[in-house]
Amino acid sequence: MTQTYLKRNFNLDLIRCVAVLFVLSVHFFLNNGFYGEIMQGKKMYVASIMRQLFVMCVPLFLILTGYLMNKKQLVASYFKGIYKVLISYVLCTICICLYRMLYLKETLSILDIIFNITSYQQYSWYIEMYIGLYLLIPFLNILYHGLQGKRQKEMLIVVLIILVTLPSVFNTVETTTIPVADTQILPEWWNGIYPLLYYYIGAYLSEYNADIKMSLRNNVISIILSVVLCGTYSYWRSYGATFIWGAWCSYGGFSNVICATLVFVFLLRIDVSFLPNCIKKILVKISEVSLLIYLLSWIFDNYAYSILNATIESVHTRLFYFGIIIPFVFVGAFVLACIVEKGVKILESIIKGEIKNEKV
Repeated sequence: MTQTYLKRNFNLDLIRCVAVLFVLSVHFFLNNGFYGEIMQGKKMYVASIMRQLFVMCVPLFLILTGYLMNKKQLVASYFKGIYKVLISYVLCTICICLYRMLYLKETLSILDIIFNITSYQQYSWYIEMYIGLYLLIPFLNILYHGLQGKRQKEMLIVVLIILVTLPSVFNTVETTTIPVADTQILPEWWNGIYPLLYYYIGAYLSEYNADIKMSLRNNVISIILSVVLCGTYSYWRSYGATFIWGAWCSYGGFSNVICATLVFVFLLRIDVSFLPNCIKKILVKISEVSLLIYLLSWIFDNYAYSILNATIESVHTRLFYFGIIIPFVFVGAFVLACIVEKGVKILESIIKGEIKNEKV
């Protein structure tokens, strides 16, 4: 192995791998009719807890972004770095459009494909969000590193929690289990800035993770309790009706802030040195193409769930196919991602060459 490979932090690769698997898993509930089914019975209760575990996928990615990017500085060269994400996004969208034309027999013109790219369809909302976050990162870092010491940085996170997360605790909406009028105690306008909250949690953990005193055993217990309790709460709030998308289970809601932070801390601290080199190489490869897997999984989701939903009428029965659908989608998206990655590298080298020529 190369010296760079030996120094690599495989825990970060593990986090990215877990996050992308959680993405595919939470899409299982998006595509199999779960959200249109009455929340009642043991199967739906277990499914609610599973959803709670998997829905922290995006928060994990955002915390990891803060962990890795909090040292980026405000220089012109930084902004040029966005081209790799944009290339990946465009190539993945073209692949999706080809699938829609060749397999789904849709008629798409060049303008339709361009519109698809610019309107961030399929699973591309994350790219639309990430572009803005990427452009803000140097300024976010100036704010973060301009604070004096650990205490002020904790105060920044606390303020963001008050703005983003606390409304999901204190504000109520009418549900089947809580038949009261909507009550707003705290302002909810800022809950859409949850990416900033997770980014700063990641930045804080990158600087102070050594100060965490929680044992791994207590960390695991905390994860299990938080996932079960938060999943149970979502089930209770929706009991007797279809799943209710309340603030409590949104990306910035208390359930995800608690669960995602605990899971990130655990994955960051566990010892992976004992893993064989072949396993580490697999983790690295999945990590490197995780964004491509995320975007391209739409193709395999569309294929797999159209068959599942047409063949199995009961949503309760579809839940048992989790162990079949997710591996299929993952393997398919991973293989296609490795192919698309070669195209990304070719275009990336061309752009890098043009940038060097400009400097000369």
